[in-house]
Amino acid sequence: MGIKTDGSLWAWGDNQFGQLGIGNTTNQAYPVKVGNDYNWYSVVAGYNRVFAIKLDGTLWGWGDNNAGRIGAGIYGPILSPVQIGTDTDWDNVSPGGIHTIATKINGTLWGWGDNSVGQLGLGSTPSVFTPQQIGTDADWVSVSAGILHTVAIKNNGTLWTCGYNNFGELGTGDNVNRNTLTQIGSATDWQKAAAGYYRTHAIKTNGTLWGWGRNDFGQLGIGTNSDVNVPVQESTGATNWASVSSGQTFAQAIKSNNTLWFWGYGYAGDGGFYSVNVPQQSGTDTDWQTFSAKFNHSLATKTGFTAWAWGENYYGELGDGTTNPSLLALQVTCSSTLPVTWLYVNGQIQNGQAFIKWATASETNTDRFEAEHSTDGIHYVKMGTVQAAGNSYATTYYEFVHPSPVNGKNFYRIKQIDLDGRYTYSSVVLLQAKQQQPSVIIAPNPVKTETSLYFSEPGSKTIRLFTLSGQLLYTATVKEQTNRHIINLNNMAPGVYLLKVSTVHGTSTQKIIKH
Repeated sequence: MGIKTDGSLWAWGDNQFGQLGIGNTTNQAYPVKVGNDYNWYSVVAGYNRVFAIKLDGTLWGWGDNNAGRIGAGIYGPILSPVQIGTDTDWDNVSPGGIHTIATKINGTLWGWGDNSVGQLGLGSTPSVFTPQQIGTDADWVSVSAGILHTVAIKNNGTLWTCGYNNFGELGTGDNVNRNTLTQIGSATDWQKAAAGYYRTHAIKTNGTLWGWGRNDFGQLGIGTNSDVNVPVQESTGATNWASVSSGQTFAQAIKSNNTLWFWGYGYAGDGGFYSVNVPQQSGTDTDWQTFSAKFNHSLATKTGFTAWAWGENYYGELGDGTTNPSLLALQVTCSSTLPVTWLYVNGQIQNGQAFIKWATASETNTDRFEAEHSTDGIHYVKMGTVQAAGNSYATTYYEFVHPSPVNGKNFYRIKQIDLDGRYTYSSVVLLQAKQQQPSVIIAPNPVKTETSLYFSEPGSKTIRLFTLSGQLLYTATVKEQTNRHIINLNNMAPGVYLLKVSTVHGTSTQKIIKH
C-alpha cells in the first residue's frame, strides 16, 4: 500500500482476501489506484488486511475480516475500504497478526481483534471485534502491534508491552504471557518501537538501537543468534539510528545520515542475499527517507518522493509487473495513465434513457470498459460492462444505454481496465433529466413488506422498480381509471430502490426504502 503526495491511495501484490481494497480478489503486479478519494493521510498493511486514516481523522479498514476482526461491526470479506465507527480523532493504527492497536489524538489507546494471548492488554483474554479502549490513560504517543504482542510508549518515555512472550518479545526478563500492559524496566528515554515477527526493536532518544525476542537468524543485530528476553543494544553501538522495521527473518533500519542498514537473513536491496547478525550498510546511497520491512520483502522511499521495493515477489508485491524476486531495489511507478487514447466521452437523454458514447483513437492490452453512474458526482455505482477492442490503432466507437436516469442531475464516467488489472477513468459526463412529474404518493415509505401507490392523475401508467445500479426488478401496467396500486417488497433485500412511473406526460422517479 502507498499514498502519493496528492492524497491518492495505491495498492499492489497479493489480494486473496481483498486486502488491496479494489473491490475484487485479483492479485495486482502493478500499483492500482484504490477508489477516487484524495484525502488519505496514512496507511498500514497488516497480515491480509489494511487500515488507513483520512485527513478528517476517520478510520477505514478492509481485507481479511474473519470473525469481524476489521472492527467495523460486520462479518464476511471486505473488498473495499469501510469506515470503522464514526469517530474523527484517530491518530495512529497498527495491525498485528490478528489483532489491531490504535491511538487517538487525545492520547487514549484502543484495540480490537484476537486477544487469545492477552495482546490487547485488556486484563483478560476474550477477543473483541469493535474498537475498545485499553485502560484509561491518555498519554500514549506511539504503538506497534506484532504477530501476537503489542508495544507502546507513553509521552514520559516509558515503554510497555503485553501479549505473547514465548521468545521473550515482551522484554520482561521471562517468557510469561501478559494480558495487561507491563512497563519494561525504568528507562524514560524510549522514542520509537517496532513490534515484529515475535521480536521487538526500539530506539532511544540518544539514537541507540535495542532489540529483544526471537533471534534465530540474527534479526536482533546483537552479534549472536540466541533469543533474549530483555532489551539488548545492537552490536555496533551507533547513536544515530532514526527508524527501524522488522521482517520475518531480517531487520533493516535507516540512520540519521539517510543510509540504509541490514541484518538477519534475507534480501538487503543492494544486490546481495545475506546472513549476518550485526548491522551492515545496504549499498552506498544516502537519500533513504522511510522504510518498511514486510514478511519477505521490503519497501522504502527516497528523497524526491520515489518509492522502491526488493525481495520476494510471489504475488507481485514489488509492483514491477512480474513475480520475479529482486536482489536490487526496484523503483515502483504508480501511473494512472494507461495505454488508451480517448477521443471523446459524451451523452444525451433520449426517450427517458441516457445514451453514453465514447471513442478511442488507439488501445493497447485493454480488457473492458465499465460504465458508472452517480447522482451526486461523488459516489458511483457500476451499471454494466462493455468489452474493449484489446489492441487497436484505429478509431473504436462504444455506447452504453442507461434505461433509468433519475430526475435531475446524472453523472456518468467510463472506467477503462487494462489486461493486467490497472485502470483509469474518463472525464465525467453530466446529463440533466428534465421530466414532467405525474403526481404519485408512496405510502408507507419506508416499507417493510408492501406499499401502495396513489395516483391523482388520470390515464394509464407504467410502473417499474429498479435497483440503484439500474437492474429492473418489477414492472406493471395500471389501467386508466385505477388510482391505487400495491407493490409487494417482502422478498426484496433491505435497501434503496428507484420507482419510475411513466405516463403520456412524462416519467417521475422516486426512491423507495425497504427496511
